[in-house]
Amino acid sequence: MWRIVLHLSPFTTAAAVVLVFCFTVVFRLAEADRPCAVRRVAALLLVAWTAVVLLATLAASDSGTGGGGLWLSPGFDTLITDSPYVTAEEKRMVWRQWTANALMFVPLPVLVTLLWRDLSALTCFLLCAGAGAAVEATQWLQGNGRVVDLDDVAFNAFGGALGIGVNAVAIVTARRLRRTTTAGVSRARGEDGDG
Repeated sequence: MWRIVLHLSPFTTAAAVVLVFCFTVVFRLAEADRPCAVRRVAALLLVAWTAVVLLATLAASDSGTGGGGLWLSPGFDTLITDSPYVTAEEKRMVWRQWTANALMFVPLPVLVTLLWRDLSALTCFLLCAGAGAAVEATQWLQGNGRVVDLDDVAFNAFGGALGIGVNAVAIVTARRLRRTTTAGVSRARGEDGDG
């Protein structure tokens, strides 16, 4: 499952965030006319998201790293290490892993705020950070060759914060699109009072 990081690049990362944004705008536009349908779809997507995260969390490590353990900040250590034993590819892999951990949590704020509209940004962020901590705690309790990494928790929380921002911009975009569409239809019908 971890091999997904091999496909991350600046383009695929930006494409993933833009895709979440576009889907969020569509959901926010549909929410005005069909709120129950949007909530049902959001609930199904949240279940799917949870299943993918559980699969990634509970999958045994096949990396041959041994019995796992707790790492406080291996990514930062790898990046700042000036050693011939740390290659440029290993440093790129740290960035890719951080990106994957962040991207994994970008959809969560969108889905939970579609289900619970009154959820504050702070509560949503704490939910994302707590979910990231729960993932790492589960890996630690499970053992199975998995390494618990505090970098993962930090970047899961960063992904949640990014998702909150994407959601906020998508809400504003959907409102503007709705107003523009409504104003255009009104003008086309001659209902704007100028005709």
